[in-house]
Amino acid sequence: MLKISENYHLHCFVGTTQKAVMGERRYQSYYFILITGKFPICSNKPCRKFSPKAIPAILPGMVTMQNNTHSLPVPTLGVSGIVFNNQKQILLIQRNQPPAMGFWSIPGGKVEAGESLVEACQREIKEETGLDTEVKNIVAVVERRVEGFHYVIIDFLALLVDEENSQPIAQSDVSEARWVSLEQLIDYDLVEGLAEIILRTYNMFNGDHIAGLYDVNATGSDYILPGVNFA
Repeated sequence: MLKISENYHLHCFVGTTQKAVMGERRYQSYYFILITGKFPICSNKPCRKFSPKAIPAILPGMVTMQNNTHSLPVPTLGVSGIVFNNQKQILLIQRNQPPAMGFWSIPGGKVEAGESLVEACQREIKEETGLDTEVKNIVAVVERRVEGFHYVIIDFLALLVDEENSQPIAQSDVSEARWVSLEQLIDYDLVEGLAEIILRTYNMFNGDHIAGLYDVNATGSDYILPGVNFA
């Protein structure tokens, strides 16, 4: 018997089902059920009849049966967009969902099934701020394990499609969206590590010169370092 908690124990028992196969009666064993302390303790015979098909209903949400352990969060792939305007401002959103609820960040979210990284980044920026962007180079990759979440996030530099009509409108799962001057970043509660990523990206970005990992084949699938002339 494996003790799960004060009220739950894992009892091993063997039950049998009968099935006639070519005139012979065969037996199939099944075992392991989770019962509460309210049930009688199992002896050599099962205290209740259970079919293996019923086990998922008996164990809703159970991921592991190891004693005193908790299931770890599955890593999730996310993307974010770093967007500047001509006034030396960065596009920020305030999160209203965990993790980091209430903190300021850049637009972004999870990559959905069937999406490329670029498509996911464009969609998230549009959903959260209403702005259309052209996603360019990868400027940072971060890993965060906070509040029961495990994210691997790829940060892209994204350019505004329409600089003249670039007033952000908070939508989706953000409470506010606004342009913030780089000098004012210190006044905002930013998510961990974001300030340095923003400043380094801005310092690398100068007109037509865009640093970072390049989409060399314009396919949105292979991002590598820019070519170097060794001659």
